[in-house]
Amino acid sequence: MHCNHSKPSLTVHSVSYTLLVLVSLLSRSLSHRCQPVMITLSSASLFLIAASSASAVAIPASKSLSSEYSVSRNILSLTRHPVDSQVIRATRKSGRNGGYGNTGHYANLTSGTFQFGQVFTTDITIGQQNVKLVIDTGSSDTWVVGSKFQCLDVSSHNTIPQKQCAFGSTWNIANDFKVTPNENFNITYGDGETLTGIVGTERVTLAGLTVPDQTIGVVNRAAWYGDGLSSGLLGLSFPGHTNAHTGNNGSDDSDSNKVLYNPLFTNMVKEHLTAPVFSIALDRPSASASKPHNYGGVLAIGGLPPVAIKSDFVTVPIEIAQGDKSYYWYTLTIDALVYSGVENTNFTGTLSTLRNKKSNTSFQAFVDSGTPYLDLPTAHSNAVNKLFDPPAVWSDDLQGYVTSCKAKVPEFGIVIGGKTFYINPLDNLVPIIGNSVNCTTGIVDGGASGLQTLGAVFMTNVVSVFDLGKNKMQFAQREFY
Repeated sequence: MHCNHSKPSLTVHSVSYTLLVLVSLLSRSLSHRCQPVMITLSSASLFLIAASSASAVAIPASKSLSSEYSVSRNILSLTRHPVDSQVIRATRKSGRNGGYGNTGHYANLTSGTFQFGQVFTTDITIGQQNVKLVIDTGSSDTWVVGSKFQCLDVSSHNTIPQKQCAFGSTWNIANDFKVTPNENFNITYGDGETLTGIVGTERVTLAGLTVPDQTIGVVNRAAWYGDGLSSGLLGLSFPGHTNAHTGNNGSDDSDSNKVLYNPLFTNMVKEHLTAPVFSIALDRPSASASKPHNYGGVLAIGGLPPVAIKSDFVTVPIEIAQGDKSYYWYTLTIDALVYSGVENTNFTGTLSTLRNKKSNTSFQAFVDSGTPYLDLPTAHSNAVNKLFDPPAVWSDDLQGYVTSCKAKVPEFGIVIGGKTFYINPLDNLVPIIGNSVNCTTGIVDGGASGLQTLGAVFMTNVVSVFDLGKNKMQFAQREFY
């Protein structure tokens, strides 16, 4: 583990003497050790202090808060990329066929407009090369596209120019990459996309933490709807969800010849580089001059992100999804949904619940940073979308609900661990490329039953903590931003 022993700078305004003492002690402690420091947030003037390799970050908190975790020193900024509907189709995961896809059906796109979603990437070093990978809590493999890959048409599987797969930079295999003999990398997605390649080990560095011999997939054949920016994917889920297979003939692959291996974060914990916890705070587009327009939030390894929150953390166990035999996803039970009649909601951080109705049906969902939207069971997705004014109507072309971009957005909340987490109306109207009048909503139909998805629409409103050591997740409502 790399430590920066320079003393971080701290920014503090309007604080008590007690707080100044706390900040002073924290500053000295952070300058001399790598271990995270436990802090308790106790007033509206208290600041979260986070040390990184560059500088400390100071963020105000709003009320009496506490957490068993400290702010991490190993923090990565995320970049938010707008993507069109083909990429959205690729990133939705309501099925289980592969780590970054969907086994559901999709209608062909026949209109000239495209749904406008977002994916989140971070920089990671593989060998000696930096690449941008999509962060994905809904899958486990770290994979990157090789420089000599063959691009295939998704429908016909005929060879087409590499640029049509729309990857970002490709990765050059170096001499220190060690190919794993008699294994191949293979994922097939529900919308027809496929990735195949080789398996091997390489030095991988994320947030200043290095695993010297990490198993990765290097893609050499891809039928892919790319975003033009990312070079692959960083999976943060469980070993049972990896996609290496025995043999060198991908056509023979199935679940029966899978070879499980430790994903990157699992190895970081195993090699004592970090505590067994990471957290994510995704950001929506911001008008703030202090942030780049494509700023996507932070990924914190070993602790919390330096992000202001307005509630205590709620803790829920990580569950095995119904029908599965082991842990594949960050699955939890949604206790209920809360939504009201149509009203013009101006989000100020406090939403009235006097007129809200609470659903009485619980269901499982998994938390997925690689999915832009929020999947709900059909009955609920229909009910909530009807509350938009004008009502949102299902579109087969866009595989989403469509309404006016000026629609009044209903209040909507998700009950987890007995607490209601409200969704900012800004996240519930998604622009459509080429159409300045209509938008899709952030809530899509996840099917009548089965595992649902809490994607970026949910995650931009909370700080999400994933504790693999204690097999639990924690969530706190974020301050309005």
